[in-house]
Amino acid sequence: MRCPSCGADNPADAARCAGCGTKLARRPRRRGVPSESNTPFASGPDSRDPTALTAYRLSVVGLVPFLGLVFGPLGLVLGLIAWRKERSQGGPAVAAVILGSLAALTNWAGLILMLVGLHSRS
Repeated sequence: MRCPSCGADNPADAARCAGCGTKLARRPRRRGVPSESNTPFASGPDSRDPTALTAYRLSVVGLVPFLGLVFGPLGLVLGLIAWRKERSQGGPAVAAVILGSLAALTNWAGLILMLVGLHSRS
């Protein structure tokens, strides 16, 4: 640990500086991100259901305009498969089904409305 007053190097557990005697303040330890994270975007071997997590990620990408035309239905179908497989009431599979259906619905409805608007102008 470096002394803020004189710049002398001190052992990490020193209470006072060996050079000038100034009391050394300890830095608070940073809390690290836990290695086991519950977010669907966490990478690691702790994936409970990789199909559900992939479906969720596809559904989130489907929220981007025009990408939702493909990724929304993919997330929806994969989410339904994962939901049926895991038979639980919550988790990434349910979120994938909800997000995927909303992304697909809004993107396809937007595309249809744009095409109808273009057709009515001609």
